[in-house]
Amino acid sequence: MTTTTRRPRGATKPAAPPRARPERERGTRTPGAPAATATKTRPAARPVKRAAPARRHTPPRAPFLLLICGLLAGALVSLLLLNAVLAEDAFALTRLQQSNKLLAQQKQALEIELAREESPERLAQRAEALGMQRPTRLAFIDGVTGQVIGGQVRPVPHAAAAAAGAAGVVGIPGAVVPGDGVPAAVPAKP
Repeated sequence: MTTTTRRPRGATKPAAPPRARPERERGTRTPGAPAATATKTRPAARPVKRAAPARRHTPPRAPFLLLICGLLAGALVSLLLLNAVLAEDAFALTRLQQSNKLLAQQKQALEIELAREESPERLAQRAEALGMQRPTRLAFIDGVTGQVIGGQVRPVPHAAAAAAGAAGVVGIPGAVVPGDGVPAAVPAKP
């Protein structure tokens, strides 16, 4: 027969001797920890059949992928069109710059030709070609003596001839221009 003794209240169980642990559990225990805290292995239990959880309905992925592909394709086409427009503008800009250079060269050539045509020598040559006479010497009148110094002076026409010439200039035949030796009409007194 065996005797059993009762433990007094508050007494703890004696510690069990440490058992050999399987290879996978050996590295999990920290040194200095009591052996009672080591995990115990259970024999493999038979799987319990559970009811299959209800599958959540996920939206289909095809429309989303088509949307993303469409957006990427649209962005690519837009980028290509923008690039083509910018390239066309660059060609137009280059063409206009070349045209501007050509026009600037033509302007410079015309300014040089104009300066050459405006020179006094060239003007004198053209005047002679048109039949104009070149004055040989200028004539001056001495204010004190009234004599002509230098070249010849053209004679002044008679006053009546000057008045007739002035009337022709005005455009009215037979008109008398006052101040050319012809007295002005005196208004009648009332």
